[in-house]
Parts: sequence; C-alpha cells; structure tokens
Amino acid sequence: TYTELRLRAIRYEMERFITGHKLQQIAIGTATSVDCLHHAVVASAELNAKRAVHSSVVQMVYNAWELERHYSAERNLYPDALEMLQRIKNSHPGVIIGAITDGKANPLIMENTLSPYFDFCVSWEDEDVFPSRKPDPKIFAAALSRHKSLVPAGDDEIGENSIWIHVGDDLAYDIGGSAACGAKTIWADLIDDYGQTAKLRENGEVPAWSTALPTELKKRNALAKEARDCVDSRVQGLHDIPEAIMNIVK
Repeated sequence: TYTELRLRAIRYEMERFITGHKLQQIAIGTATSVDCLHHAVVASAELNAKRAVHSSVVQMVYNAWELERHYSAERNLYPDALEMLQRIKNSHPGVIIGAITDGKANPLIMENTLSPYFDFCVSWEDEDVFPSRKPDPKIFAAALSRHKSLVPAGDDEIGENSIWIHVGDDLAYDIGGSAACGAKTIWADLIDDYGQTAKLRENGEVPAWSTALPTELKKRNALAKEARDCVDSRVQGLHDIPEAIMNIVK
C-alpha cells in the first residue's frame, strides 16, 4: 500500500541520516574522509542505524505527515467547494455523500471544512477493498455497501428509491469505472483556473509526482476514450455540479 511505502521511505531516510552523521563523526575522529572509511566501518554504522530507528518513531512521523497533509488540503480547497456541497445538501435532504479514493485523503478528517458534508469514505487501502483501485468494481461495491449501512431497510436499493451519481475528474477511472457499476456520472472537466491535474494525463503529460509507468498511462488513455460515452453531464466548475445533479434526478 501507499502507507507501507511511505513508512518504508521514512525509515530509510532516518537510517540514512543517522548513518551519515555517525560516519562523519568517525571520519573527523580519525582525520580522514567518509569516502576513505573501511567498508566494515560503514556496514557497522548502517546496522546500528537500523537498530536505532524504532518502528513507533517511524509511525509517529508518518502520523504527523498525514495530519499535516489533511490540514494542507483544508487550506487549499477550491473556493467554491463548500458552497457547492451545501447547495446539494439543501436541495436534496437525506442525501448521502461519500468519497472514493485511490489514495489516503479522507474528508472525514477535515473537521474544519469537508467533514460535516460527508457521510463515509472508501479508500483502496481499506481491508475490504485492497488491492483493488478504481476502475475495479470492488471499490465501487464497497462504496455501495457503506451507503446501504447508512439508510433504512428498504431504501437501500439504487434505482428503486434512490439514485447513485458519481462525480469525478478522471474519465477512465471515475466515469468509466462507476458507470460500469450502474452510476450516473458527472465529469468534472474544470476550467484552467482550477489547476486540475487530470487534464495533464489527457494531453499526454505526466505530473512530477506521478509514478505511473508508460504502459499504465497508455491503457488509461484508451479507457478514457471509451468512457466519454458514459458521461451523463459535464461541468467546468464546481458551482455547476448542483444543477447537473438536479438535471440527472429529473
């Protein structure tokens, strides 16, 4: 999982720093350079660094990072996000809003902004989902299961007493994936002012933070072309989403 990779990366960096600091001390004490130290000395320093880094400390560092990540998300919300969500709540009393993510961002943790508007969050790292990611049906099935647990018996069947609308910015994974599972779809193809990164993939560009392989990007673009036929509504701003939902419901 991403969490495991991040924990591993934190441990690696801590061990690397401790090793480097120790070797620098030894080099100074022996009036030589680090590059000239015997490999046995280096190996001993590396082993001691591994022993020095406790898993509980690694976990604390990760927890601090994840908390700050969510604080950062709150500081950088799109300016019309909260107003859009409130309009949906006002227009559709009893609506259930959930998040489906291939990452770890969780709106329920964002207590100062998004939390009051969301009822659940499904991550690909959840025990009943991993290792399935969008557009795999399993992650959408998990979302439907969360929805079912939140509504009275008899009102939980999509298509009878309720409608499922999925809003997403990725044609291949959000629109194509959810539509294949029975959702109505709204493609958030936002104007450039939003700085949306999904547009980069469509243009063949790869964000600096992306770890996707060329083969994965090629497959994704092919799925994106197919998913264009699955778009029920297309919006260019978050403020357009409530109206798009209303039109689909009607």
